[in-house]
Amino acid sequence: MKQVIFAIALLAMASLTGCLNTDDTSVDETTDTTYKPSKNSSVLFPGTTFEKTGNSITSSCKSAAGWDYYYISIADANSNVIWTLDGYNLNSGQYGWEQCPTEDSYIRVNITLPQEPVRITLSNWNQDSPLYSSTGTF
Repeated sequence: MKQVIFAIALLAMASLTGCLNTDDTSVDETTDTTYKPSKNSSVLFPGTTFEKTGNSITSSCKSAAGWDYYYISIADANSNVIWTLDGYNLNSGQYGWEQCPTEDSYIRVNITLPQEPVRITLSNWNQDSPLYSSTGTF
């Protein structure tokens, strides 16, 4: 008998507080919180700019030695790494590097990826300066 009274009391409390109400008009189910990056945008780091057009990323030009101690990581909206570039090994034919069209001795990032990138991290590990890393979102 105690269980029946407890169950009735529980149902009454749930009914009074609205827990049994199936009308959830106050909840906006059309809101999509997924990050939707702009197709064309840029990220400015000290001394370097990266521009994104759809699935392609290009950077400003630097001398080959200027990229030596840089490591570039490109990720998707879920922070999954899509591609990495190592400036120290740019002369090894690593995909993503190209000679600048206007200056023969300068190199830039020019890469087209299989999915749209949204985040780029530029890290520097130069032995003469402390390690630093900067991240930008397109």
